[in-house]
Amino acid sequence: QILNEEDSFLTLTGPSRAIVSEESVVLEIQLKVRELSLEELRRTVQATILGVRVKEEGSWPGFGGRVACSVIGPDASPQEVELLDSRHRAMPMTSQRYLVLSRNVVSVDFCGSLNFVLEAYSDSGDIIAQKNESLKPKFCNISQQTCKLTGDIELEITVAWSSLISEKWDISARRCYG
Repeated sequence: QILNEEDSFLTLTGPSRAIVSEESVVLEIQLKVRELSLEELRRTVQATILGVRVKEEGSWPGFGGRVACSVIGPDASPQEVELLDSRHRAMPMTSQRYLVLSRNVVSVDFCGSLNFVLEAYSDSGDIIAQKNESLKPKFCNISQQTCKLTGDIELEITVAWSSLISEKWDISARRCYG
């Protein structure tokens, strides 16, 4: 895969869940890259995006679209992660009306938020509808939020939250509750 400024993220195929271990985990990855970005988040939970679905009888407005997210928080630098971009192509969707995402797991700063950008494009590639939605992280459980992309088109975002807790992190994360 060739990465450049317009397409700056490596498309990952897994893992789809966190790696759980009582000991330190070492991942060895062999990549040949010229630039690489790495960020350490101290108080993090895993957000697994279970689905972005066009609700009920609506159809995708326009031709193609984009779904991206970013993590906002005290330990996170806001950087957008593209989950789907189908500019100049039909929007990939399952028979149950779920958008086909290229990535579905993101680490989120527990004291921050997970922000989604949802866009629909015209045939020429111009944005004809845009919506920003934000979800507050949870230690566990599922968040489901509905938003209107256009007048009669509603999207449903479903995220499963999982925490990777050590005793020290658990104590510091509870301070976020106030």
